[in-house]
Amino acid sequence: MNKRRKKNINTVNAINKIDRNIETIAKNSEETNKKLGSLIDSNKSKLTKIITVVTLIAALVTISGFTVKDLIQKLIDSSPKQYEIYLSSEYSKIEINAKTDVLATLNFDAKDVRITAYLDSVKDGDILNMAQKSETEWHKKVRFEHAGIYKIVATATAPNGDVVEGYMEIEVVPSNADIFNHIFEIIY
Repeated sequence: MNKRRKKNINTVNAINKIDRNIETIAKNSEETNKKLGSLIDSNKSKLTKIITVVTLIAALVTISGFTVKDLIQKLIDSSPKQYEIYLSSEYSKIEINAKTDVLATLNFDAKDVRITAYLDSVKDGDILNMAQKSETEWHKKVRFEHAGIYKIVATATAPNGDVVEGYMEIEVVPSNADIFNHIFEIIY
């Protein structure tokens, strides 16, 4: 009878432990539900404020006779447009008499784009017309005859009539053959 009694006591203890675990789970669930309810109420409040603001904006737009699309277009049209030319080249450093393709990328439509190369900032460069490569890109193969640093200036007329300029530099160095010939001349 002792074994049976021990078994019953163990069973009662196990049931009591299960009851305590169920009570703990219930308390934790209650606290979790309170926190979730608080979060939901907070988000409902924020959502209500957002809906109120959107409703007011829609009412103002309706009263003024504008649609939202009209309002956005008016904002876009009133902002000043920034016209720019971006210049790039196959090479930033080349040898004398080598050619490089200079590319001008515009963020506007232009009828023509011209580039001028100024050697060592002396404004005696030739003006070259660029060829249109695509809707926004213009290019020109350029050959440099003298060593030095050239400032390349691209110019184009923007739709508003302003002349827009873009800049870059290319360094032109003597070729190995030129250096060898120069050394040869010095020796003889």
